[in-house]
Amino acid sequence: MKSFNIYTLLVLISFVALFLYVISSKIIKRHKKNKLNNKDFFDKYVSSKNYTVKEQKALCHKLKLNHQIGSRPYDSITDWEKELTKLWEGKSESIEFTYRKYDEKERRKISPTEFGYDGNNKCYIRGICHKSNELRTFKTARIETKIKVRSKYHNLLDWVEIYLKTDITDLKDDQMIVL
Repeated sequence: MKSFNIYTLLVLISFVALFLYVISSKIIKRHKKNKLNNKDFFDKYVSSKNYTVKEQKALCHKLKLNHQIGSRPYDSITDWEKELTKLWEGKSESIEFTYRKYDEKERRKISPTEFGYDGNNKCYIRGICHKSNELRTFKTARIETKIKVRSKYHNLLDWVEIYLKTDITDLKDDQMIVL
């Protein structure tokens, strides 16, 4: 009977140790994520670990961080606009999608007028926003859902091909652009 009590005690201690390990791991991960949310800290951290751009992007994806990786900043909107490459320009049916801007998500409906990519090879959709009735630019990397056209939903690549009649498969496959 005595060995049974010792065995039970050891099992109980093991479960408590496992529980504490899991809890402390979560606390450490949350603390690390909070620190890595700061772009300066993030840059120092990945530099100290000699992370490649691919590893930095994977870390951002894993921790759901919203840092621009492998991109160079523009001094102004004018500088950014100088480096735009239009793949399509015209009028298309209105589209709807959920857009993430920093930590906020919002449903957007726009009438597209332009699709292309910038000097960092990041794709964008430009169009008249139905909410503000103004021309707006949306980074495709921040579109969280499929694109809705009337009652049908499409992934970005299909929408570009079907509605804009533009084939970007080669550009995407060659990793010349980031959707």
